[in-house]
Amino acid sequence: MKNLSCLTLVLSAFFEGLTLPLPAAADTTSENQYDYVVIGSGAGGGPVAARLAENGFRVLVLEAGGKVDDYAEAKDKREAAIYHAPLNHGLSTEWRETRWRYFVRHNHLDHLDTKYEPRNSGAADAERGLLYPRASTLGGCTAHHAMITISAHDSDWDGIAKFTGDDSWSAGNMRAFQQKVEKLSFFGSGGSVIGKTWNRLTTGSTNPGRNGYEGWLPVTRAPLLLLTKDLRLTKSVLETIKLTDDAEKERKLPDKFAWHDWHPNDWRTMHESPTGFIRTPYSANNGMRTGTRERLLDVQARHPDRLCIAYHSFATRLLMKPGRSAGIDAEVTGVEYEEGQALYAASADYQKGRRGITRQVFPKKEVIVSCGAFNTPQLLMLSGIGPRKELERVESVRGRAFSPRVIREGVGRNLQDRYEVVLTVGMIDKQGGPKNWSSLKKVTAGQGRAWSPEKEHTVTVPHRYAG
Repeated sequence: MKNLSCLTLVLSAFFEGLTLPLPAAADTTSENQYDYVVIGSGAGGGPVAARLAENGFRVLVLEAGGKVDDYAEAKDKREAAIYHAPLNHGLSTEWRETRWRYFVRHNHLDHLDTKYEPRNSGAADAERGLLYPRASTLGGCTAHHAMITISAHDSDWDGIAKFTGDDSWSAGNMRAFQQKVEKLSFFGSGGSVIGKTWNRLTTGSTNPGRNGYEGWLPVTRAPLLLLTKDLRLTKSVLETIKLTDDAEKERKLPDKFAWHDWHPNDWRTMHESPTGFIRTPYSANNGMRTGTRERLLDVQARHPDRLCIAYHSFATRLLMKPGRSAGIDAEVTGVEYEEGQALYAASADYQKGRRGITRQVFPKKEVIVSCGAFNTPQLLMLSGIGPRKELERVESVRGRAFSPRVIREGVGRNLQDRYEVVLTVGMIDKQGGPKNWSSLKKVTAGQGRAWSPEKEHTVTVPHRYAG
């Protein structure tokens, strides 16, 4: 498969407000102990590192943050539940233990957004722009995302295949990779012996939906049994289905009832592009968040000699030498990183002037840069790879030129994201009082107290839409 550069945006504020220490002489050097060094343990780096280790390679993962304790072993259950309890995903984005606070700017209307913080506003960060938190911990941003697991549309993959001229990026081919990741675990997903037999009898195939049942990421949905325990909830859902169905008929959409109860990532569902009321799939196991953190810890437990995770190891520079082949400007031979806690200015506990222990590592094969949409292009530019003007600006701050310097105008540009619309639902009855949802009576979200309809009768739900 051909390489596809992810062109992302690094704002000027990174170099002004999120400073990095100047490189110093390395205290220790690690050479040829690992086949691969993977920078970052999030949705990109985590699975790659795990798969390489499973296939016999020695891998070092550099993670700038630490590791959230397992819930069963955690001394402070309330703190650990911020990560583990799915209901707490909103809290997890602002959890001091893991957050990196970024501020971005979209356009001249940013000040109308409730997340906008002007410079010198008195905020602790004294930054400006829209708050855009990232996670510095094992698992990266899979440690604070909403766990919603939705497949990319065929047109996304096919568009990449057309752009690159490489058919291996096509939707049909990429589906096989999704099946290696996905592990559907909800009732009716079709992965059981009964489900496969039924599929064979009714469709001629044991897996007509091309779903994954043996991957590493458990994907589930809210169980329908909840409706049998809460009559108010049942009534609300039925009313929603009816309203959705009426809306579809009003828009003269295909005459299908709004309740499909299909898995939206099912190959058949995706091609029919249905509208209506569908239960959202999300990545959780036994009621707890599941992501690349769990994946890496599982592989490390099975292959401790192959997978090494270096916590509180913040990559500051790619070590390069001039390329030896025609058309290759430079070759990355290793990574320089700082060992220590809260070394990045976006960290909640950052202290100006704090330095860690500088180390270098040189893998036998490759360095895989997977620091996220912001930090990957930032690391590239701080290493001498990027647009000419940005490199010249960094050089002026550092007081010395990059050598070698690799001009790549696309680095740090073309960030594309989905805007987030926050929907606050007020749960009230016909008399205007708080609605007592019986299905929430025993919900504690790990916080040690029951949910109270008298005090907490609103739920804020973030929804992301493709834009």
